[in-house]
Amino acid sequence: MSGTALYHIRPGVCQQRAVRRIIKIAMAETNVPNRKSDRRASTRRFEYLVIEGITPELDGGRYPVKRIVGDSVVVGADILTGGAEYLAARVLYRGPEDDDWSATPMQYEYDTDRWYGAFAADRVGLWVFTIEAWTDRFSAWRAALQAKVEAGEDASRDLADGAQMARAASRSTRSAATRASLVLTAKVLEDRRGASVETRIHRALDEDFFSLMQDFRRPADLTRLRREIAVVADRERAGFAAWFIHSPDDRALASGDPGDPGDPGDPGRGESTDDTAATTLARAATLGFDTVSFHPDDVGSLADFERVARKARELGLEIALDYELQCSPDHPWVSEHPDWFDIGIDGAPDTPAPSNASDARRKNAQGVDAYSLNLWCDDRDSLWNACREVLLSWIERGVRAFAVDDPQERPLAFWEWLIHEVQHDHPDVFFFARAHGRPKHVMNLAKAGFTMSYTYFPWKTSAPELRQYFTELTRPPAADYFRGNLIVNPSDIVNEYLNSGGVAAFRARLLLAGTLLPLYGVRGDCETTDERVVTDIRRLNTIRREQPALQYFTNLTFHDTDNPAILFYRKARRDHGDRDLLIALNTDPHHAHHTMVHVPIYELGISDEQPYVVHDLLTGARYGWRGSRNYVRLDPAEQAGHIFLVER
Repeated sequence: MSGTALYHIRPGVCQQRAVRRIIKIAMAETNVPNRKSDRRASTRRFEYLVIEGITPELDGGRYPVKRIVGDSVVVGADILTGGAEYLAARVLYRGPEDDDWSATPMQYEYDTDRWYGAFAADRVGLWVFTIEAWTDRFSAWRAALQAKVEAGEDASRDLADGAQMARAASRSTRSAATRASLVLTAKVLEDRRGASVETRIHRALDEDFFSLMQDFRRPADLTRLRREIAVVADRERAGFAAWFIHSPDDRALASGDPGDPGDPGDPGRGESTDDTAATTLARAATLGFDTVSFHPDDVGSLADFERVARKARELGLEIALDYELQCSPDHPWVSEHPDWFDIGIDGAPDTPAPSNASDARRKNAQGVDAYSLNLWCDDRDSLWNACREVLLSWIERGVRAFAVDDPQERPLAFWEWLIHEVQHDHPDVFFFARAHGRPKHVMNLAKAGFTMSYTYFPWKTSAPELRQYFTELTRPPAADYFRGNLIVNPSDIVNEYLNSGGVAAFRARLLLAGTLLPLYGVRGDCETTDERVVTDIRRLNTIRREQPALQYFTNLTFHDTDNPAILFYRKARRDHGDRDLLIALNTDPHHAHHTMVHVPIYELGISDEQPYVVHDLLTGARYGWRGSRNYVRLDPAEQAGHIFLVER
């Protein structure tokens, strides 16, 4: 063997001398310098244990992950050390307004070779967590003692070791009662005269003693993760809501009247602005929506807005306002701070071309141009603060939700700063990014703090596309920070699927949007007042409120069909009080299709030959099924799909 010296050594003293000689030769060959001190070789920065592979975590802790208040934050980690030692770990977490850490133990999962712990984010706001791990010598001692007791071996020395650990732990607590209990335990364990061996062993293995040692021992190799990971817990409506987006131009769905929308420059059609807004609120409430989005111009003056806000509260609705970073030519900022705007070649504030159909429509409706703010101007500190004050003025009037068109056209740094500034004092405020930019840009807006976002749902029309895209959105890492809000008919997109498919296409997209994710919405100027659509909306919103499985993001799984035109998926129950839903949908709005759907019966707790019933919540019909393959036929002229409640 090249480069390897083989030594044949006689046993005994000669063998020991030869081994020492080999070691000396090996050390000499490594040429290690003999220094009295070497700053470069310090071991202080190294930890005994390795804590890595943290979940949930976004970009190494650069951005917070997102949860909804009441969610359990499940923390996972790889914890490694040399040897086969007993390890222990815990999650330290701190909630809004908390001064001290709370702790919850982590458990080792053999199959994944990972540690897991969880805490409840039971308040709205910013949470942080980290992880501590250590060699659990006490648990190792306890297991060894138990083994000796069961084997009938002498455990006197083990009991003495336990006494030493109890005394050490007693010096780590400020509680006099706890200290006294640990000291008393130490005396019992080391007392060979006053107590029987059985009494000493019983105390050593007592659960109260174990609990005290878990809480108050101070291991020498205690290792803490060197960063704290942030979690934003948003209020419930940030994660589950049905949005009605008011439009001043065409209000077919809002009014229930398919007639002439009137002059687009007259948003009231003869009514006052606040009367029109109040009509929209009443219609939205009737249809079962819970959030209504307005542009500030559509609610009139501040006095009008106060009346509209009161009406919304009476109806149990939340108002969301559009937040736009542009000013009309007569706005005071134009004359007082011209350097805050994009400047044209003539030195005056510039008016950019409309970036989308929504901007163009509003410009035409108001008959004026809008000056765009330059958020990276030299005086941006003052400009950013002024933009924040605009939001705070609406927050003072009770607005807690804001929608932003095309935020991808502004610096990410601005949004990260603005949202953090607002939510620091108002953690219940949330932001909706109505952005259709490049995928990475849209995802980074969510990282920067936007609570919910537009998705690529309008372009995902086939079953394979929908399956691939929504599997990605509802799994980490995307699910840890990105919440899609599925708008059935967004104003700034020419949707060929809806245009060519008519009412059948709208009904299919409505059912998809309302069941794939817990956030969805409809623009009020949709081009149909077909009574089937109105009925579908009312029924869908009722089902969403009644079925908890439709109120969560990460419980979506797709399942096979024998026909690629039919999409089949499950919204799983979250606990034993919920029930599973199975949704089948025909993605072809022009033709009827039938197929065998593959039901995940084992995940549902159903055996191969067990009969079960699926109840269509849209129509009330019930079907008896058996096994994993069952028949479905869907004609878009009659029904876009089924929402099946599984009844065992």
